[in-house]
Amino acid sequence: MTGLQKFELDITGFPMIWSESINCYIQFFPFSKIQFELFMASSHNPLFNAENYSELIILNPRVSPNNIHKDNYWQAFLTGVKPNELEEITRWYQSTDQQNTYKFFSLEEWNAIYFEFSRKEPIRDLSVIPTKNKRISLLIEKLGNTYKYLRPNNNRSFSLKDQMLFQYGVVEWVSSSHSNHKWIGMGQPNPDFRTVVYSPEQGVPEYPIAPYQDRLFYYGFRLLRN
Repeated sequence: MTGLQKFELDITGFPMIWSESINCYIQFFPFSKIQFELFMASSHNPLFNAENYSELIILNPRVSPNNIHKDNYWQAFLTGVKPNELEEITRWYQSTDQQNTYKFFSLEEWNAIYFEFSRKEPIRDLSVIPTKNKRISLLIEKLGNTYKYLRPNNNRSFSLKDQMLFQYGVVEWVSSSHSNHKWIGMGQPNPDFRTVVYSPEQGVPEYPIAPYQDRLFYYGFRLLRN
């Protein structure tokens, strides 16, 4: 527990923060390329190989933690994944850590978390957030300070949701109960990465036309754990 926030590590050594609104731990930042590389090395899933990863790198180039700054931080995140690939990553989490349940967000969960963390202060001392090693700690430090260089929405003060890059991060895959749209997108990327029409506060998702066929370069995800 850190201050009023409770943390645990996921199986890749990245921090998850407790959400009171949905009673789950959620990944503090969108899923990163470092986490994906750990997944590939461990899972040996034939769906993911060097050729597959190179497709994703072309869409959103890789950046090392040392070189992250306000104009490229989104390159730290894994984007361009399709929903079936997200499902495979989720299954790996579940099979590796069978004591817990991992899943992707529903639209209702994403909205609840967004507004919950909109009411909380950013974490001032990022060194208190647990991580597995110094490399991850550096990444968390760089990403966790990015929000200071982004303009507050509607000139309001920054909140924890800004620090966690629910806004100005990536569009995040979430599941929907809508019969015609199982997979939709929520979130607002940095406009230098991709301009989208809606703010998350409007609660309006993006509806990809062919989510299982298209690699959307600005789409990433987070997982939650019960």
